[in-house]
Amino acid sequence: MRSQAASMSPQDSTSAQGAQLIAAATAAKPIVGSGAAVRPVATKAATQYICPMHAQITRDAPGVCPICGMALELKVATAEDEPNTELASMKHRLWWTAGPAAVVFPIAMSDVLPGMPVQAWLGAQVQAWLEFALATPVVLWGAWPFFVLAWQSLVNRHLNMFIVRACARACATRQ
Repeated sequence: MRSQAASMSPQDSTSAQGAQLIAAATAAKPIVGSGAAVRPVATKAATQYICPMHAQITRDAPGVCPICGMALELKVATAEDEPNTELASMKHRLWWTAGPAAVVFPIAMSDVLPGMPVQAWLGAQVQAWLEFALATPVVLWGAWPFFVLAWQSLVNRHLNMFIVRACARACATRQ
């Protein structure tokens, strides 16, 4: 037995581990028609969170990776759906910033209309201040998670796409 395990290649070892994970995941399925609902038992492996980009980062609670800033995912998927707080937060920010963005968009694009009717009605300076007043909360509050992750990336000296995204959102207010 020991010589057989020593002669296994890394691919065989990986496929054996995959087979064990599949067997463990399917063992908790209820028998169809039995009427009994079987709940999977929470194990230590099921409650660990891991970074999708850095497998060495594991935590016992959800959070963000200290290296790249990505949200930590469950190491072992469960049959139960957990609420995705990151998605809920982003949806909340989207809907609260959609109103001011819907107002500022036609005002900002009105200068391509013949005769520039909004500039003629409000004046160029008032239009610019109105755009600034409506766009600033959208950019700052709506994109706040990107700014936080970009700052963490700079502090940790791990440059990544969050810095690029934050710069793009910050530059969106410039004309």
